[in-house]
Amino acid sequence: MNRQLRRIVVMIPQGYGNSAKTMRGITRFARPGRPWTFLLKDFVTDLDRVREWGPDGAIAYPLNDEQMGQLQNLGCPVVCVSDRFRRPGIGAVAADSVEAGRL
Repeated sequence: MNRQLRRIVVMIPQGYGNSAKTMRGITRFARPGRPWTFLLKDFVTDLDRVREWGPDGAIAYPLNDEQMGQLQNLGCPVVCVSDRFRRPGIGAVAADSVEAGRL
């Protein structure tokens, strides 16, 4: 069977929020035998280089609205792991603090 590796860029600054837990979750999901390859970056930067690499998807922790805009133009599906920024067309994985408080 010829499986093509899926390219995923992970842009998560170390030391922010739950970055260590997020990285552990990504690592657990990407265990050996799955067709993934990763480009790890500490920040949402050098997106021209990232585009050249040709990612199939991105997981990112943007630090501001400008970085969110850059992610929207990346040309692949993006999942944002910060609850500070939301944009249409970008998936989000974050706690719903309001709903948690209500429960």
